[in-house]
Amino acid sequence: MSEKKHSGLIGEPPDGGREVIMKKQKFAVTGMTCSACSSHVEKSVRKLAGMEEVTVNLLTNSMQVGYDETVC
Repeated sequence: MSEKKHSGLIGEPPDGGREVIMKKQKFAVTGMTCSACSSHVEKSVRKLAGMEEVTVNLLTNSMQVGYDETVC
């Protein structure tokens, strides 16, 4: 798990001055049997508030997400 702090464009914090704390986390995902399954999981998780990066790996049955901790 890692943390990054983003301050926005040209010194301006995003969302009206709110500090954004980005975290990365890896999860085990079970039940995926094909690339359509992994694609569906990735698209569904990407729609959640605060998600910035979502990568699903079918071969390792895992998902790595980068998200704004202040939103999630």
